[in-house]
Amino acid sequence: MRIVGAKLFPLDYPFVGGGYATSYGARTHLNNVLVALEAEDGIVGYGEISRVTGASPRPTDPDQVAQAEGAIRTLLNVPLAAPRDVASLLGGGDSRNLTCGLETALLDLQAKTAGVPLSVLFGGMRRDSVPCYYSIGQAAPDEVAARLTEAAGEGYRILQVKIGGDPATDTARVAAALDAAPDDAIVLPDANGGLSPSDAAALIARFDDPRLYWEEPCKTYEENRLLGERTGARLLLDQCMAGLDRYLDVCREGFSAAVGLKATILGSPVRARIARDLCVEHGIRLKVDDSWGADIGTALALHLALGVPDPLLLSGVDMRLYFDGRCDPAGPSFAAAELQAGQGVGLGISPDPEALGPPIVEIR
Repeated sequence: MRIVGAKLFPLDYPFVGGGYATSYGARTHLNNVLVALEAEDGIVGYGEISRVTGASPRPTDPDQVAQAEGAIRTLLNVPLAAPRDVASLLGGGDSRNLTCGLETALLDLQAKTAGVPLSVLFGGMRRDSVPCYYSIGQAAPDEVAARLTEAAGEGYRILQVKIGGDPATDTARVAAALDAAPDDAIVLPDANGGLSPSDAAALIARFDDPRLYWEEPCKTYEENRLLGERTGARLLLDQCMAGLDRYLDVCREGFSAAVGLKATILGSPVRARIARDLCVEHGIRLKVDDSWGADIGTALALHLALGVPDPLLLSGVDMRLYFDGRCDPAGPSFAAAELQAGQGVGLGISPDPEALGPPIVEIR
């Protein structure tokens, strides 16, 4: 397979409601970049370059766009035997989001050429739909209660609330989330690594509720491991799972009840598939989503989640619901808090040229 052309499009969609706050700070827009890679046979594959975390540079920043353009020029007219060739061609440095976006586009091409959904390249489907979680940022406790009550009424049973502020407000947010959650729900207080080990332990000690999974309380893997051993709390590790070695550690050490799976943080959908299968083999529950994305990011996470059997899939996500804008008015269907497996080949996403607008980079 050879790439003969490419286009980059900005995805500057605003968050619904005006913004979204986490321990990283507040965001108002997505600021991602859609990648369209054209193969020599005319087939186009799509990927999405996202921020690795809320503290990372925006992919639409000029220097980030220039880096993406340079990387794509490196790939032009080079025989690519497999999508993972991207990483070796781009060399070193932390370009995980760029590598993930380009590898996604190549996988989309590969699946389209084979005439199969991307989930087939990831080992096949073990389910027809994926339950999604509902997330609210660092809102006031009364808003947390109102929004999560509404979400539960819509069928959501995985309810995430962002924490990582002052201890009293975090305590009130978690209490509000538990009050709103049905008995059969799971509540995910997510600090995005924003708590110190002592503050995290103190917050966990204030609650004794089987519905709680504490998501990424502290910044590092080691801090979270020690926290889990000290408190016995159910943890869900996320951003600290930045390599396959960490998934091997979790499988071996067994202290975490669940883990997040984000292809962008791993820098590769192929690595994400490997991490997924490791966790399934060891009976560790998975929350499959990604760093904030739109149509492409949602579709990629969906195809990975479709390969997780019950009861090991904690949840997936429809990230499109949080933004005012889509590039594909169709795409995977969402109803009753679940994403349905699509019928198309590849990612199952066909961007509308009018919705995308003009490219910011075009390469031939």
